[in-house]
Amino acid sequence: MITCSKLMTIDEVMNEVMKDKAFYDASGGGEVLFQAKFAIELAKRLKAKGVHLACETTGYVKSSVFMKFMKYMDFMYYDCKQWDPLLHKQGTGKTNEIILKNLDLALKYQAPENHKQLCIRIPVVPGFNYTDNDAENFGKLFVKMGINHVELLPFHQFGLKKYEELHRDYALKKVAQLTSDDLLNYQKILAKYDVQADINGWD
Repeated sequence: MITCSKLMTIDEVMNEVMKDKAFYDASGGGEVLFQAKFAIELAKRLKAKGVHLACETTGYVKSSVFMKFMKYMDFMYYDCKQWDPLLHKQGTGKTNEIILKNLDLALKYQAPENHKQLCIRIPVVPGFNYTDNDAENFGKLFVKMGINHVELLPFHQFGLKKYEELHRDYALKKVAQLTSDDLLNYQKILAKYDVQADINGWD
């Protein structure tokens, strides 16, 4: 079988990508495991075709279901929003026990022979997990779990438009966005626990 490729300049690639800008602007968010049965079947079929699979998840699903899904993923973004179960429940309506349990499973499944990649991310939100105390306790949690590399995501207001389109109240509407510089101290605190924290800023 002969495969062909097309040589393209940076400008040509940019033109192609920007054709779908309206889609990028309107999309985002969502939990892939909210429809776990469908997601697992789709992943299974795609993997059978040799497709490299990546996802973003909070890991809030039964561990047996999580592992069925995980085995098809090559790369996973895993959001860890809170270190404390009660604070997590106050902010999201659910505790974080199952999330941390599945994170531990994902870490163990990341063994070299499985060729899995995992990126743990903390979406840092004022009033929820932005204090020095939060950073300290995340550091302690990560040491306990054997985690030495995470990604920090500064809070932004990109979700405001989506809430408006859905005619829903947005509780964080008046919360100021964070910049990469706002997370430098957070980064330093995690470093005390030998946790490298990369800041993935939108600014």
